[in-house]
This record gives sequence, structure tokens and C-alpha cells, in this order.
Amino acid sequence: MKTMREEWVDFRDMARIPRGGTQEHEMMRAFYSGAFCFLDVVMHNLSDEHGDPTPEDMLQMTSLHEEIMNQLKWFVTEDSIRYPNRG
Repeated sequence: MKTMREEWVDFRDMARIPRGGTQEHEMMRAFYSGAFCFLDVVMHNLSDEHGDPTPEDMLQMTSLHEEIMNQLKWFVTEDSIRYPNRG
């Protein structure tokens, strides 16, 4: 299983965020803030008091996954339009 740190490193490298500066610090802050918000949504909306996911929980997880993946696709597309020579 990947850790959030590993996800951050993959994201940082994919987004070509320069290391060691203010931009990396602020992007890391935004990345982990987003992770916190996602976890908060999931944990506060679980239907079963015993922690077992219900069909509604799984539907919500699928919906959240699709929303995030669509946004990532938009970012990649937008980036390729704005910066066509960034190989």
C-alpha cells in the first residue's frame, strides 16, 4: 500500500514542482490539506456505526474517486494546452 508521502512525491514529480522552495512548501500544504478534507468527508459520512462499509458508502467512494480522477484529467489536459513543450 502506498503512503501519502509516496503519493505526494509522485504528485510533485508529475507536476514538476521545483524542490526546496516556497512553491514546494505551499503545494505540499495544499496536497495534505486536500488529503485531510477527503478523509474527513469519508469518515464523517460512513453510514454503518460499526465501521463496515454499506452499499451507499461504496457508492460515495466511487463518486469521490470519479470526481478526483476527472479533476486530475482536467489538470493534465489544461497543462498540456498551456505548456505544449513540457514533454
